[in-house]
Amino acid sequence: MQIYRGLHVIEAPFENGRTINLYLFRGRRHLLVDSGVVNVPTETVIPYLREAGLAPTELTMLVNLHAHADHVGGNGELWAASGETLRIAAHNLDAPAIADHRRLARVVYGIPESDIERTETLLRRLGAEAPVHMRLQGGEVLDLEGIELQVIHAPGHTAGNIALYHRRERTLIHGETLMPVPAPDEEGLRATPFGDDPWSYRRTLRRLGTLDVRQLLSSHAQPVDKGGFTRWIQEATTALDEYDAACRAALAQGISGIEEMAAAVAAEGRYRDDPLLRTQVARTLHDWVLAGRAEKTPVGGYRLSG
Repeated sequence: MQIYRGLHVIEAPFENGRTINLYLFRGRRHLLVDSGVVNVPTETVIPYLREAGLAPTELTMLVNLHAHADHVGGNGELWAASGETLRIAAHNLDAPAIADHRRLARVVYGIPESDIERTETLLRRLGAEAPVHMRLQGGEVLDLEGIELQVIHAPGHTAGNIALYHRRERTLIHGETLMPVPAPDEEGLRATPFGDDPWSYRRTLRRLGTLDVRQLLSSHAQPVDKGGFTRWIQEATTALDEYDAACRAALAQGISGIEEMAAAVAAEGRYRDDPLLRTQVARTLHDWVLAGRAEKTPVGGYRLSG
C-alpha cells in the first residue's frame, strides 16, 4: 500500500497471527526497510515488488533497523533473489550478529551455546545468512536519487538500533525505537520497556524529541501523528523517571550486588523481577558509577554517591 509518493508499506504476516510492517522507498533507486523472518520475502515481499512493477534484482538496498529475527530473518532470501547484488546495511554495533546467526543467538538473545533446542528454533526463523555490506554509524544520508533518508542511531532496544528520517515528508520510520509502556499484568506488576540499556534509551528519547515529525511509522504498530509521537516520548520518559526513582530508592538502602538491587527495584517500582530487569539494573549501575551517581562501598556493595 502506498503511504505517499515514493513510500509503500508491505504488511507481512508471520508466526502466530502477528504482522510486521516492511517499508519500500522508491526513488530512482529502491530501498527496503527490514526483511521479516524466513519465508516472508518469498511469500510476501517479492510478490508485492512484482505487483509494483519491480523485479527483485532492481532492489538496491536493504536496511535492517536492528538485530532481531523478525527484522533480519529474510536477508538471505532477498540477497539470493537479487542475484547477490542487493546491498545490506545495518548499524556497525548490530551488523556482526546480523551476518552471523549463531552470534545473534548468543549475544543478542542470550541463548547459551549448550541450549541446542532454543538455538535451532531461532535459526529456523532466520533462514540463510547474508553479509552486511554497509556498516552504519548514524548521521549518514542514504541518497536514493529523489529521496534522501537520514540514519539516526537510536540505541536502547539494541545497541545498534537505528531509525530512518525522511525530512522532506517529516516522517520517522522505526522498529521498536519508541517502546510503548505496557499496562500492569494481572498481579499488578509492570514490565520495563527500555531494552537492555535504559541510560542510552533516555538519550535516544531526547534526540528524537528534537526532530520535526509529522508521522511515526512503526514495524509493529499503526501510524502515529505528531501529537501521538509527542505523547509516546512523554510516556516513555515518565516510565524511565519512575524506573530511575526505584533505582535511587534501592541504592539509598545500600545493596550488595546486582541480584539484591534488582529485587529491591522490582519491589519499589512494582516491576517483574525477570532476566531483563536484572540486565537493565546491571547496566544502570555500571553507567551510574561511571557518571558519579553511585559508588562502591568499602565492603564491596553499592550506594548513592555523596
